[in-house]
Amino acid sequence: MVVNNEAFGNTIIGTISDVIVEVNDDDYIETVRSRLEAMPEVVQLSGRSSWETRADINDVNISLNAVEETENLGSHMLVDGRFPVHANEIAVSPVLINMEGFEVGSTVMLSRNGQEFEFLITGVVQMMQDLGFFSILSGEAMRRIDPDFVFQMFDVNLAADIDVDEFINLIEASDGDVIRTFNTRRDFEAMLDGLGAVVRPVAYGSVTVSAMVISLVLYVVIKTMITRYHKELGIQKALGFTNFQLMNQFALNLLPVIVTGTVIGAVMGYFGFNLIFIAMMSGIGIGTADLPTPIVWVTILAIGLVILAYAVAILISRRIRKISAYGLVSE
Repeated sequence: MVVNNEAFGNTIIGTISDVIVEVNDDDYIETVRSRLEAMPEVVQLSGRSSWETRADINDVNISLNAVEETENLGSHMLVDGRFPVHANEIAVSPVLINMEGFEVGSTVMLSRNGQEFEFLITGVVQMMQDLGFFSILSGEAMRRIDPDFVFQMFDVNLAADIDVDEFINLIEASDGDVIRTFNTRRDFEAMLDGLGAVVRPVAYGSVTVSAMVISLVLYVVIKTMITRYHKELGIQKALGFTNFQLMNQFALNLLPVIVTGTVIGAVMGYFGFNLIFIAMMSGIGIGTADLPTPIVWVTILAIGLVILAYAVAILISRRIRKISAYGLVSE
């Protein structure tokens, strides 16, 4: 979740633009837009709703998010179907699909201020917003519901070699009185820093608990084996086996099971992480995920657990040093 910011951001909040520009004065919307579109630094500009509009579907209150170019949202947001394009089309979240039994192709009635509007569900979209009670529709569709609607906020994507802060300073120098700007990627990085402060301790705690469980299981197993094979160990010592050889024998006998369990766990974790993530986030609007799991990290962690298990087995097997042939004869 913190290794690949772009993939995680696309999954939870949709496509991340370089800059968001919000126009505070309706009289300057077209002026600001035309100026942005004419700038060589700008490679793509798309409007989105800047204030929250809400409506009801089957008595369920949802937010309406108008996007000018819905096809530019990116396939990572689309769980099923396609993005809405026409004035009678809408895309809803997985939460609404599961709760109300909708499906792509269903017709729904959207109610707002005593008026009803018929919409066709063209797709299922995901985003962490309003606990999954949200929808996406085009600007044309939003104007059906609210004739006064205009796009006051714009997603701006810049050319690859453009410095975002310099671009923001440039447009604020000319339109600073009527616009607000947001360095989207920097703000998202700040959000991830806060998220990382929560996620990292959980990850470290999981590894620590795994190590503790491995150590506890090995302690019980090896202690039982030493007690069971007490006489055999004494005889082996009498034949000339050293303490380390016997300790190593115990540890190596357990390695096949340890390696097998580690490999199975690593494979299940590698291929199952996205399924677990979807299951955890499905209640707040996430229906699909393709977060990359670093195979190098999984491999290093698996090797580290095997080495830890071997070292713990050697350490616990030190009880063998107390066994002697003389002690067996005395017993």
